[in-house]
Amino acid sequence: RDLMDKLEAEDEPYPAHLSLPDQGIFILGYYHQMKANFTKKDKEEN
Repeated sequence: RDLMDKLEAEDEPYPAHLSLPDQGIFILGYYHQMKANFTKKDKEEN
């Protein structure tokens, strides 16, 4: 929920040219990418 709070409508977080379903896909991908960026990597990868 914290991530969604950061995406204020007034900040225009979604590309304006996307349809509503595409905006949903965009935010879902954004959420998953942000989660992946903060997930610890396995020790083998370091």
